[in-house]
Amino acid sequence: MLRHIINGFEVIIRSAHRLSLNHLEKEEVYRKVLSVGSELLDRKNDAQFILSDQSGSSIILDIKHGEIVVITIESIIDDQNCILIDG
Repeated sequence: MLRHIINGFEVIIRSAHRLSLNHLEKEEVYRKVLSVGSELLDRKNDAQFILSDQSGSSIILDIKHGEIVVITIESIIDDQNCILIDG
């Protein structure tokens, strides 16, 4: 769990209980979430988001607004396990 201040709002970033990450992996994921923290604060409550970059994995986030904003890392999915379909 990480407590941080983003644009004057207290934010907690935590990982879901089922998610097993070592210390270095957590630090990397926290860094990625913090890099878009301002954008996440502008989103509606009780929404899920996908952070995807060139690293080859996507991070699934859940955000809850309240007195303290809680961002939960729900899952990390290797891009090899993603299937894109045409509409």
